[in-house]
Amino acid sequence: MPSKPARSASGRVAAAILVAAILAAGGVRPASAGAPTTAAIQGESLRKEQRDSRLISFWWLPAEYWRAAAREAGQSQAEVRRAGVLTEAYVILAGLDTEIAKTGSITGQDHLEMLERIHILVAGQPVEPLVGRVNPELANMLRELTYVLRFALGPLGGQVRIFLFPNLSDDGKPRFDSSEPGVLDARYRLGPQKEDETLDLRWRSPLTSVVGPRICPEGGERLEASWAFCPWHGVKLR
Repeated sequence: MPSKPARSASGRVAAAILVAAILAAGGVRPASAGAPTTAAIQGESLRKEQRDSRLISFWWLPAEYWRAAAREAGQSQAEVRRAGVLTEAYVILAGLDTEIAKTGSITGQDHLEMLERIHILVAGQPVEPLVGRVNPELANMLRELTYVLRFALGPLGGQVRIFLFPNLSDDGKPRFDSSEPGVLDARYRLGPQKEDETLDLRWRSPLTSVVGPRICPEGGERLEASWAFCPWHGVKLR
């Protein structure tokens, strides 16, 4: 029987993410109240496609997600801030591409194969993935997360892959942020050949789970934070 992972600071953050991972894997989007939670953010950022026995899922994990994980792990305010500093420099995607057999066995694409197939654009501009050039403290946190997922979720958790892309502009500010307007596009090729079909994914910010909903000034409806106009009344949202 494997022993429990050490409860380092990054391990506590990873453990705090587990409930959100389970909820998001099932497509659950919990309501958030007060400070953003990992479950609410991950539920909102889930993009899932199922084709017969094949399941493909991607989550965008913004800096606010990692701050929330640090809070939920009971870390200090300084550690919460540090989690944000470490992660805001990257666009972090978690993804899996699996075949689930009738027997229940799960097989998935490995990291390098998925890395070859995924391409992202921030505000329409392509961004190349980072390979082997990651802050060591963040790399350790991601390794802890991967271990905890495998320990807790079994075969499905073992298929989760983490992808990192640079996210800082020339002036050192994040190009894509969960609390500011922006668009992140990802194109994931479904097969090994360049001409194979692609799965197109899109995230718009700000996230409602982070900044709260917009309110229609005419009808009072609570709407997505990334919407500029009410779809029912056509009025500009505040």
